[in-house]
Amino acid sequence: MGAYLLGSTPSAYLVTRWVARKDIRRIGDLNSGAANVFRTVGRTAGMIVFLVDLAKGAVAIALAWILAGTLWPYWGMAAAASAIAGHNWPVYLRFRGGRGAATAAGALLALFPALAVPLSLLGIVALLLTRNATKALACLFIPLPLLTWPLGYSAPQIACAFGLPILVGVSHFLSVRRKPLPAPGHSPQG
Repeated sequence: MGAYLLGSTPSAYLVTRWVARKDIRRIGDLNSGAANVFRTVGRTAGMIVFLVDLAKGAVAIALAWILAGTLWPYWGMAAAASAIAGHNWPVYLRFRGGRGAATAAGALLALFPALAVPLSLLGIVALLLTRNATKALACLFIPLPLLTWPLGYSAPQIACAFGLPILVGVSHFLSVRRKPLPAPGHSPQG
């Protein structure tokens, strides 16, 4: 529950309200995530949101590691999934959040640092060359699960390495189909 509430912290919404006095869910691609803030509010605001969202995933893992003891691997994976679910479907924003890419990247960095750090550096190079966040994240999300099996990670860890990117993919698919919120004070017409 704590990881879900941590993930639910609406960083994109809060930063956009503070900087631009707008609701991020009503501008750009209507997504409450770092990429939309970066495109519609500005680079600095977008980077702040990205770092906070990245930290939500990593902190959820760290707290699970501190609290879980010998059950750490299972609690860590549950914390990662909960933090991403909180980001994607935050209770504070009536379950309309982001896509979870930065939060998943933070969780994967914390769960698999030996693999995720070099893959993240590859992703940064891809971002600088292509200026496309989706391609940059693919550098982390696609090879990571494929490398966990030959490097001897446990079955639950391999499942997590596959499952977290799938959760982000599902969220991306659902957000493309999302309809905009009605304007304040207006009810949707059906």
